[in-house]
Amino acid sequence: MERTRKFFETQNYSGIPVPTRKQENKDNFGQNTEDKLVEWEKNQVKEAFITFDTEKKGVTLTQLKEIMRMLLRDECIIGKVPNLEDHEVESMFEPWGITDENLCSWYKFRDGLNTWLWKLQDRETLQKMVDDFFALSLKYKMQGKDEQSSEMATKALRLEGSLTKCKPIDTHKKVDHGIPKRGDFLTVKCHRRVEQDPDALLPNDNFNDLSITHKFR
Repeated sequence: MERTRKFFETQNYSGIPVPTRKQENKDNFGQNTEDKLVEWEKNQVKEAFITFDTEKKGVTLTQLKEIMRMLLRDECIIGKVPNLEDHEVESMFEPWGITDENLCSWYKFRDGLNTWLWKLQDRETLQKMVDDFFALSLKYKMQGKDEQSSEMATKALRLEGSLTKCKPIDTHKKVDHGIPKRGDFLTVKCHRRVEQDPDALLPNDNFNDLSITHKFR
């Protein structure tokens, strides 16, 4: 036992890999920002990437530029687009050294997705996309295509969450109307047992109700 204890005391367990980026996802939970992609959003981008990387060997520079233009049109349905102009796509991958021979793998592209800034899609475009997906979902539902209907509804709901992020805050409305009145009640129940008669044969169960009710204004 002593030899075993000494053995484990000498071991260094720092840097042990966690499968499938589980720890990173856990640390980033609830920290989604407008200018970066989180892991589930990167997975949406992966769907576009694999349409070009059919042999799982990587994509060429031309294909990489086309994927970026798909992201600029938000064809991956994540509610965010690269904060870039279309002409910037032509030269942005030059430092990567991607050629027809030196292909870009998904892992290289995934790790580089946040080397540029992102921005939320504008509200009008998002709202139209949400409405279109809900309309398609209803159409497929009426045609009995439940799987396609569910897929369209999922896309609509995913984008609908982004609408709340880019919804303008109406500060004037709060100023005009002031703080709304509550109007609810708080009741405090209090029962005190009546003092017992020491000469009585049996105790009684009588009590005084001292409860009070407060109305918030």
